[in-house]
Amino acid sequence: MIGREDELAELLGALDSLGPGGQVVVVEGEPGIGKTTLVDGLASLATERGLQVIRCAGSEGQLDVGFAAVHELLHPLLGAASNLPARHRHALLTAFGELDGGQPDPLLINLAALGLLEDAASSRPLVVVVEDLHWVDRSSIVVLDFVARRLGNAPILMVATLRPAVGGLTTLPSAGSALRLEPLDDARAADLVAHFRPLLPDRLRERVVAEAAGNPLAIREFSTVLAGKDADRILLPARLPTSRRLEQSFLGDFASLPDASRQLLLLASADDARASLPELLLAGRDLGITVDDLGPIEHSRLVSVHRDHVVFGHPLVRSAVYGAASTSERAAAHRRLAAVSGDPVRAVSHRAAATLTKDEAVAAELAAMADTARLRGALPEAVAALRRAAVLSPAPADRIHRLAVAAEYAREAGAAAEARDILDEILPVAESAADINLLVTTETMLAMTDGMPARGLDELLVVAAGLQAPSRAETLMLRTRALGSVVARAWTMGADDELVERIRESARQLVAAEDGLLQRIVLTLADPVSQAPTIRPQLAQVYDGIKEAALVDGRERDPGTSQYLAFMQRVAESVHDLVTARRAADDYLTFNQDAGTASDEATALQARSMILLLAGELAGALADCEQSIRLSEMTGSPRTAAASAAVAALVHALRGASTEALHRVRDADELSGRHEHALISTRARWAAGLVAMGEGRYSDAWLELSRVSSHPSTALWALADRVEAGVRTGRTDAVRVLVAQAEEQAEALGAPFVWAIVHRARAILAEGTDAEEHYLRSIEEARRAQAPFEAARSQLALGEWLRRRRRIVDARVHLKAALSEFEQVGAVGLVDRTAAELRAAGSKRAPSPASKNAPDVAGNLTPQELQIAQLAASGLSNKEIADQVYLSHRTVGAHLYRAFPKLGVTTRAQLAYLFRPDAAHETA
Repeated sequence: MIGREDELAELLGALDSLGPGGQVVVVEGEPGIGKTTLVDGLASLATERGLQVIRCAGSEGQLDVGFAAVHELLHPLLGAASNLPARHRHALLTAFGELDGGQPDPLLINLAALGLLEDAASSRPLVVVVEDLHWVDRSSIVVLDFVARRLGNAPILMVATLRPAVGGLTTLPSAGSALRLEPLDDARAADLVAHFRPLLPDRLRERVVAEAAGNPLAIREFSTVLAGKDADRILLPARLPTSRRLEQSFLGDFASLPDASRQLLLLASADDARASLPELLLAGRDLGITVDDLGPIEHSRLVSVHRDHVVFGHPLVRSAVYGAASTSERAAAHRRLAAVSGDPVRAVSHRAAATLTKDEAVAAELAAMADTARLRGALPEAVAALRRAAVLSPAPADRIHRLAVAAEYAREAGAAAEARDILDEILPVAESAADINLLVTTETMLAMTDGMPARGLDELLVVAAGLQAPSRAETLMLRTRALGSVVARAWTMGADDELVERIRESARQLVAAEDGLLQRIVLTLADPVSQAPTIRPQLAQVYDGIKEAALVDGRERDPGTSQYLAFMQRVAESVHDLVTARRAADDYLTFNQDAGTASDEATALQARSMILLLAGELAGALADCEQSIRLSEMTGSPRTAAASAAVAALVHALRGASTEALHRVRDADELSGRHEHALISTRARWAAGLVAMGEGRYSDAWLELSRVSSHPSTALWALADRVEAGVRTGRTDAVRVLVAQAEEQAEALGAPFVWAIVHRARAILAEGTDAEEHYLRSIEEARRAQAPFEAARSQLALGEWLRRRRRIVDARVHLKAALSEFEQVGAVGLVDRTAAELRAAGSKRAPSPASKNAPDVAGNLTPQELQIAQLAASGLSNKEIADQVYLSHRTVGAHLYRAFPKLGVTTRAQLAYLFRPDAAHETA
């Protein structure tokens, strides 16, 4: 360890400082600088201390093999896979090709890897060594980065070595610290020369120090070279980079080898030492290569044989040999390796590397390899295979189709920028209607969930109208799906009035061409007010038909048909059928939980959270929001996170938690990139308006609530709050117009929930007994809509109105009913406001003990702790909870460990009683 004592001491310090949590260190440096020597020294000392060490190494030849590095890393731990939650275990073993099944969610694979590492570190600290991070396959990089971000619950030291600026990777995105290995100074370099060649004359020792420039590998190699005669002719020009001079020194030995040995070495370099020696000999049999030809390259120290594999003395040897060969020589080597490879994936990779011209057969093999990679959850490798297949595709249509699929796979993998690059390349030239439709869908999803730039809706309208397929039925389906994407994006993100009318006209033309169920549903989302009288009364039955068209036995009937459920949730919201909207959101969530698609699960949770909020299920809404935000952050969907943050802000505002509400409003603004997004901005502004009203800042409330109109559904839900802010700031005429417009919509929609809000708004505007009549009708309509929280808000307003008119007895009736509901849902701010009104009305009623505890429980715990505690109270084990909430089972345990003292409990039985008093007999 000459010259690296300080660096080794730094790594040992990191090891010694491991507590309950772990650390990550990335060791950076140029080739030969001593990275491997350093981590080998750390591993040896850790083993001597009784610690467990596991390791893997990236390989340039395995960049196209998904999860290759992480499989090597976790292989010693797979015996403990049975301890993982069921979905985590199945996902990991499917990724490793040890189980067959549906495509595993990458997030579950990540969690399984984290779980295995945490389990391994539960008895003694664990050292994880990842060599040559720059050559680790992309799927493994995703896993390693995920793990590196979440070492807070286990004593794990992860050390990775990295050669910067190779393969585009500069470090793990989440690396905790970087340890840069600099060249040795002259004194330490001279010590190292003396170690390798103690008898080397001083003159030559000085030449080695000067030529090697402080690089330990160069010092070793140049010392060996100079031990021979004629040293002055052997040394290379100093103007070359050290790595190039090292390669040239290796090639000096290569040139002196027999031809058959050189051919054998080229075959090994073409396979990056993945092929076994028998395979290499078989590949070179027609060249006359035998096992005897291995001797010269072993004697020259270029390679060694470990078991039955050829291992290069250093990666630079392999790159030097491979780079010295001509293009035709490399292609021939890959063809020979493809012919003998027992691994289908490697065989296809070799055939692709050997193919220098367009070749549909090889392109088709690569496309099939991409499908296999996707089924294993290796989406980055699937994208790479499809992009290579596109390059080799002779037909332009095949090339575009493969790139269109690659764009969608990249989106699913969370690689939004790569998906956008592919879209930019092929959007102008795509001609196939099916490909165009897929591109529109991918582009729309990127815009709505990731905030990526997308073509304008007006342009997409033209695209949708121009789609043509061989049959009329296929043409109609493609146009319906494409227009559905346009309508969904307009409903979610907003559009100006002129564009909205154009979208509606396109939807009307679609229905005129074929008045089918899907076409009518698209028109309903485009123009809910006009379609509601026809659709709303039968929407529950329509939903049953759509669900049957989307799923069969819980699986998609055709690729992408699960999106019908999400579309129906939006349709139901647009006509304010909240019962059907809840069904659709629940079904979409269940499908994505079963399918393991975490990004779409986050979208489903976000959608359901708003419906729960409207129903007054505030704790459930907040739990959905927090889970959606966490999943969105994990899967790279910032706009989904922003939409959930906006709903979370509303929940906090209704509960009277102003600080938390404004915090989430800021999150929504920042995660959306501060770009206009109707669904996000309207709900965030509604929340900010509620906070302002709660603090008596009515002018600020009016300004905030004036910005909710860009999302029509949200504008209706916020109407009564907007009217209250307007009346309190003297804008009575303006809000009268708003109420009149809303009443017209309510007449067409026929939705009790909308009428409940409209009547409360009219009551706020009304004078005399008209106000009481509208409040009572609002309460009645809210109950018809199965919305007790909305009824309670009107009862509070009515109770306040009655008390101001000294009708104290009548006021108490409504205030007590409102207080009971607010206590039940944990709306602390409204509880305080209602209790104050009751005291002013002469009532001394105290909050009920049962409801009194609920806000305290929710308030003491973080949303995630509350969610986990509720699941534990229902009887689920830590592993079962982990399967539901996308955490490792040990992280679930850590959350419960923190939650128990906050709740004043010590056992799960006490937890069950706290959350479910009726279940006391079950746990007795």
